[in-house]
Amino acid sequence: MWRRWLIFTVVAPVLALASAGCVFTAGATVFIADAIVAPTPGNPFNTVPPGLVRVRFFYDVRDGNLRIKGHINDPSPHVFMKLHGVLVPGKDGPQFNCMGAIVRYIPEDPNYPHVGDIVDKAGTPLVPNTFQTLIDACDNNHDDKADKGDSFDVLNIDGPADHPQYLGYANAGTVIDGEFECESPEACDARPAV
Repeated sequence: MWRRWLIFTVVAPVLALASAGCVFTAGATVFIADAIVAPTPGNPFNTVPPGLVRVRFFYDVRDGNLRIKGHINDPSPHVFMKLHGVLVPGKDGPQFNCMGAIVRYIPEDPNYPHVGDIVDKAGTPLVPNTFQTLIDACDNNHDDKADKGDSFDVLNIDGPADHPQYLGYANAGTVIDGEFECESPEACDARPAV
């Protein structure tokens, strides 16, 4: 019984976010994020209290090595993630201006950040207690400017039991400062996410 409940608690929010954005149907193979994201008001899956989220990462799955490196920092509920290692990339779809993936992360102490890799080139964890989160980002404007209005979703699949703020953490919002850049396919489609 508990296993069915666990599956529902993970799948239900993913399906809800998917219906609201471009979760996990992304076609981008190279994506760069460096932005401040504000949670969408009224979204029932956002962590309470919602805060501004700092998103910085480089994503590249062109050569099959499934790389991502970067951070997601949400000081409001004290969620600081170091991202490294793509487990499942998003599949090609109509939204080529978006990236989506299930990735590995470790919780970080912002005062004492982890230095170095957390997975090797094969994606095998190098440190104990790596966890998984689903991220999704769209370069909706693709106009080579600070793209206010680009969208970002994060939904934790698991997390450390001794840090309850990571368990079930979710945030869906839009860029208010900085930019998301979809770089590959070469001509990332400028159509808005469906």
